[in-house]
Amino acid sequence: MKVDVIRNTMASSSSSSQFVRRNIAGSGALSHVYIQYPPFRFNVPDSSRMIYDDGSRSLLVPSGNKMFSWPVTWQSHSDTPNIIILENSHVLTARFSLDGKILAVQNSDYEVSFYNRESGVKFKHPSRSHTERILGLFWTDCPACDVIFVTTGGLELFALAPKLDAVKLVDVKPSQVSWYSYTHESRLVLLASGMQCKTFLCYQFSAGGIIRLPKFDASMRKVDETSKAAALTPKDVHIATMYGRVYCLQVDRLAMELNVYRFYRDAVVPQGTLPIYSDTVAFSVVDGVLLVHQLASKVVLLYDIFADLNTPISAPLPLLIRRDIAFTAVGTSEDSDISSHTESKKLGSTESNIYGDSWNFANPDIILDQENGILWKIHLDLEALAASSSNVPSLLAFLQRRKLDALLAKQLSMTVLHAIIIERRPLSLISEAMDVVNKSYSQFLRTRAASTITRQQATRSQVSASGNQPAHNRVTVEKDTSQSSITTDVTPEASGNVEKSLEDLSLSEAKSSSSVNALEEGQEVDGTVEDTHKSMTSDTIEISKNVLPSIAQGNVTVSAISPEEMHFHVFVLINDEMEVEASFLAASIIQYMQSAVTEKLKVPAEIQVLLIDLLAREKRYGEIMHFVRTKSFLVVQVVDPSKEVAKQLLQIGKSYHPIFMLGLNMLRQLSFHGEYLSEILQQGRLLEALRYARQNRVEAVPPSTFLELAAASHDRQKLACVMRFCLDFVPSFETTSEYQTYSAVLNQQKLVLA
Repeated sequence: MKVDVIRNTMASSSSSSQFVRRNIAGSGALSHVYIQYPPFRFNVPDSSRMIYDDGSRSLLVPSGNKMFSWPVTWQSHSDTPNIIILENSHVLTARFSLDGKILAVQNSDYEVSFYNRESGVKFKHPSRSHTERILGLFWTDCPACDVIFVTTGGLELFALAPKLDAVKLVDVKPSQVSWYSYTHESRLVLLASGMQCKTFLCYQFSAGGIIRLPKFDASMRKVDETSKAAALTPKDVHIATMYGRVYCLQVDRLAMELNVYRFYRDAVVPQGTLPIYSDTVAFSVVDGVLLVHQLASKVVLLYDIFADLNTPISAPLPLLIRRDIAFTAVGTSEDSDISSHTESKKLGSTESNIYGDSWNFANPDIILDQENGILWKIHLDLEALAASSSNVPSLLAFLQRRKLDALLAKQLSMTVLHAIIIERRPLSLISEAMDVVNKSYSQFLRTRAASTITRQQATRSQVSASGNQPAHNRVTVEKDTSQSSITTDVTPEASGNVEKSLEDLSLSEAKSSSSVNALEEGQEVDGTVEDTHKSMTSDTIEISKNVLPSIAQGNVTVSAISPEEMHFHVFVLINDEMEVEASFLAASIIQYMQSAVTEKLKVPAEIQVLLIDLLAREKRYGEIMHFVRTKSFLVVQVVDPSKEVAKQLLQIGKSYHPIFMLGLNMLRQLSFHGEYLSEILQQGRLLEALRYARQNRVEAVPPSTFLELAAASHDRQKLACVMRFCLDFVPSFETTSEYQTYSAVLNQQKLVLA
């Protein structure tokens, strides 16, 4: 037996822009969505199917009495598959526990086998009743249970025994079930019932507990009043998580429409319909963007839930295969049946079969080619999307919401800002673009502040939870969704806010009333640090340990653009290359600064200095003085007092004295005594400098500076005044060498006068 595995060796999604990519299928073809070559490929003889476990993010391949498994990750990988010997070769479905220790295998409609990978313990558990078939199972991080069986009679909740050698039934949620849909990303299970399978009951099993959502009926169009719509199947209903919100996508094949519903704690609200143009469609979600695969025409439509839901964000284009130049062909050799070989870089005919009949789409962005043993991961081409978009504010808002490739999104955003300035686009458009990036960065700062508080609360919770009772003593607690205190991963809003949410799907839609909810809301809007696409994935149970510290400590690359980055990568670059006249660049900077002040962002002094310099080049001294002096709340103060600004004013003031005095007064107001004294001493205002030094107790300027200037003036009276000042206010001045030196100079001047 041979198993061949070839993996993409990308270090991280944010570094994708560092690789030189090229199209494999269709040279020079344009695409907004692509799958990365090389794929995850295996060859296990006698295997007929692949199973993607979204809870553990593993690929499972049953073959005979063995279960092969690989972790699916593009950051790091293990080339050797894990192999578990099965007692029964018949496998309907299989899932690993969230910690990867136990494999649950459904062998039949009435029995599930468990395999403990660490201890080797094996045990079985039958269905509660032989009249109820097991439709499937999933693991959960809910405190009430560990694994859940979905049966035709409802949900059976089980907890693992302390020694992980058995499961114990802790609760039953009775309901007639025809089929079900579940994604670990949403922690939501959807149970279909009724003659047409269009009545849905939903539960969410998250770390916060069990949430029962209200029942709802799917919309189905009839051919005529007397006919009945066709029954829904699992292929017609999909659970999608976009920007931390959970949606239900329901295909109406007769109407050729996609009905979109959003889950709230106590309501399921229709969000609209999308045309699907074909009855053969599939769905993926990549970084919060909904991908509708038109299988017949082999093109992809992209929808952004924060944009116009009825209009795709780009033209329908094909799905292409792209390869990174740097990739490694690797294999395994520890097992006698497993060997490796170097794979040719030539694309095989089986791999180039886009939208083949054996393709299965797994949540959220995985494609399984069952016939050829290939796993693909779907990516967005942000560069192609940016190049094809003409609406600058919408494009920037879209880029600022990117999390999976935040570095590239940030670079593209700054490129767009650079372009609209050098192209001299209207200032109204530039102002709108600046508002987008500043709102994104402001939201990021609020989220980071909230995450710091949440991290502290999580640390305290971990300490207090150390004495919790063991798993087998847990009691199921189902929360009543009518209580206002419920918090859930589905959405932080209750039905009281549904109308508002329907009216306003803008980026700043929701604000929380607590620091924890503030973080959750930050995940739903643009420019936040956490990967919103992954806000309800298996990482959620470790969010206090992994995600929040990175946000709080600023260790995560985000698409939000800071004022410092705007200065260095946009304004300075344009100024150095002189790509646009100074007046227009100054006007653009003013638009940015006014937007930043509106969002309560601190504008770096470097940007203010650059603005003053640009205005000075065109001798617009009156505007400089206006911007510096403006302090009214009715007019946004563009320039804030600072040491850097003051020095720039002094430099410009050499050509225009009122500005020099403005800079001098700014130094004095900011109590930069040393710099202030240095400037007035250069003007020869020695006695004024002495009075200032005495009044403000300035010790930064040494006495020798005053004495040297007094002696150089050849004015005996000035030198005598400085000597008297030093004798009165400088401790032990009579013992210093300066006293001896300048006393001699003073006596010499006295003899000369005599």
